[in-house]
Amino acid sequence: MSQPPDPSVVFFQKALEDVYLAKRVKDDMNISVEQMGFLCQQAIEKALEAVLSHHNVRFRRGHDLAQYLNLLKAASIIYPSELELARNFATTIYLKSSRIQRCSTAMRRFA
Repeated sequence: MSQPPDPSVVFFQKALEDVYLAKRVKDDMNISVEQMGFLCQQAIEKALEAVLSHHNVRFRRGHDLAQYLNLLKAASIIYPSELELARNFATTIYLKSSRIQRCSTAMRRFA
């Protein structure tokens, strides 16, 4: 009988898929900044879920990146300071488009 896959590996693979897709469409002007922001937010979210899972930190699934960052901090898990920027767009889907534009512009540079 095979063992179920490690959740941290599954989350990380899904994050990589979101990054791959974001890179593929980053210069496509037919893709809205909202959609680009969504892809970037999803990649960050899944990567954080992978790290939390790897460290056996319990978390409630959702779209609250600030909650995930707080859990990392509480568990003394070191992470890049750039992720603090994610606190400002914790629920990208619901943000005003000017903030999504800034997020998308920044993420297009990283992708």
